[in-house]
Amino acid sequence: MRNAQGQIVNAAGNPIRDATGRIVGIPAIGPRAVIVKGGHAGGDATDIYFDGHEMTELTARRIDTPNTHGSGCAFSAAIAAGLARGLDPLAATREAKAFITRAIESALEIGHGHGPVNPAFEASR
Repeated sequence: MRNAQGQIVNAAGNPIRDATGRIVGIPAIGPRAVIVKGGHAGGDATDIYFDGHEMTELTARRIDTPNTHGSGCAFSAAIAAGLARGLDPLAATREAKAFITRAIESALEIGHGHGPVNPAFEASR
């Protein structure tokens, strides 16, 4: 939902980000949908999906880990996989959001600095 200033806000009325003006015109130049990632914002990890008509919040709890290297690539690959399986874009994005959340939960503690997410988390069970 939006507040009086046009900001996208969560159910508590707190601004997620002032992304409205940045993404509204993008579908008009070609893409069927736009996703604004919220991984670096505070609070929950809330992304905004916009299909040219409606904005949808996709929220997951934030996982306290520095090991998020590769999360954007794994997220976009998961969306592409969902689309290839015939899911509509929003369903593919919802599924990818759940996937990347689990991949971050299972992130690998290797090396120094930010470690990678674990897109093979299912195989390690």
